[in-house]
Amino acid sequence: MKGIKRASHFLKQYFVYSKSERKGIYALLILIAFALFVPVLYKQLFPPQPIDFSITTIPFAKETLEPYAADSFAQSNKSAIQLFHFNPNTVDSATLVSLGFASKTARSITNYRNKGGKFKKPEDLYRIFNVDSNLISNLLPYVQIDAEGAESQIDFKKNNYPNKERKAFVPVELNTADSLQLVSLYRIGPKMASKIIDYRNRIGGFFRVEQLTEIWGIDEFLLEELNGKIYVDVSKVKYLPINTITYDELKLNPYLRFKIASAIINYRKHHGDFKRVEDLKQVILLPDSTYQKLLPYIILK
Repeated sequence: MKGIKRASHFLKQYFVYSKSERKGIYALLILIAFALFVPVLYKQLFPPQPIDFSITTIPFAKETLEPYAADSFAQSNKSAIQLFHFNPNTVDSATLVSLGFASKTARSITNYRNKGGKFKKPEDLYRIFNVDSNLISNLLPYVQIDAEGAESQIDFKKNNYPNKERKAFVPVELNTADSLQLVSLYRIGPKMASKIIDYRNRIGGFFRVEQLTEIWGIDEFLLEELNGKIYVDVSKVKYLPINTITYDELKLNPYLRFKIASAIINYRKHHGDFKRVEDLKQVILLPDSTYQKLLPYIILK
């Protein structure tokens, strides 16, 4: 009994509504019921009717069909065509239609001629856009092209497009070449030519063409493409006077970092001039790989 009283007390505390609130709830329930049952009732009173999608006739204007009728008529009357010899470079549109060409194709042929085109051989008729290849096959024996006109067309092209004599290629010498000569090489543009000249000036010149791969952007594949097109003249190389060169000049050499260039100058100050080229190995910061690169350039003065 206590449980029932507690439940009743709970319901009265939270689910007790005033008279106006109860009316509002009743009205809301009626609207919900109306919204649920009206569509069902509507379908019962007004069942949906099936739509007939069958198509009977499609009207066409007579003007719309006339161009197609003319072309189809020309194609369908092949049995009545009378074949005769003709020159496609001079024949008119009416004659082409009588030979079996569609009127649209006949206009294409005359337009092609009006723009300067010429048929050099009977097979050129196959190149006409939208042409009936079977018709052309039947007409080929009857095509007569003026030999003089075809020859004059060829001569005209020869006169306007003369064969240029190919100049003999001259290999480029890397130690003296300017930008124009370098740009003439395969895949060498103005920027790359400028980089080659700058690098050449900083190291004093090239002893081997393989030194080009030390420049960023030039690899072994490009060097292979340039094989036989470039060479070096070692007499044009400027040597490195290791005993008189200044620090500012030495640090510009791409083989040397600033610290290595400074170490070479400091060693010379403390120990005097280098007596032998091999004395450079005494410079602690100079790697052997760098020494090998510098070796061909060093002179003792």
